[in-house]
Amino acid sequence: MIESKMLRLVGSICPDKSRLAEFNDWYNNVHIPEVLARIPGARTAARFEMHNPRPGEPEFVALYEIEGASVDTFDTYIDKIARGEAPSWTWGPPIEIVWHGNLTRMKT
Repeated sequence: MIESKMLRLVGSICPDKSRLAEFNDWYNNVHIPEVLARIPGARTAARFEMHNPRPGEPEFVALYEIEGASVDTFDTYIDKIARGEAPSWTWGPPIEIVWHGNLTRMKT
C-alpha cells in the first residue's frame, strides 16, 4: 500500500529509439537520484513502462513519493531552476514530457 501523502507522476517518451538503453540508464542512474537528493520530501521513485500506448500517450511513467512537503514542491524547484537559484538537472538523451501532475491522497 502507498503510504505517502503526495505523489508526482511524470509521463515521458524517448523520442530517439536508437538511444533507448542510454535513456533508461540516465533516467534510473542519474535523474532519479538527482530528484531524490534535491526535491524536499522526495522519498522514493519508481518507473513503469506503458504497454501498447496510444499516440500521444507516454511510453514511461515515473512515480515519486513525497512526504512532509507542500504539494507544489516539484514546481517550486523547477521555478528556482528557471530563475537560476537552483542547479538544473543533468540532462542525458532527449526526453519528451507528455504530462505531469501532483496527486494528494484522499481520505477513504
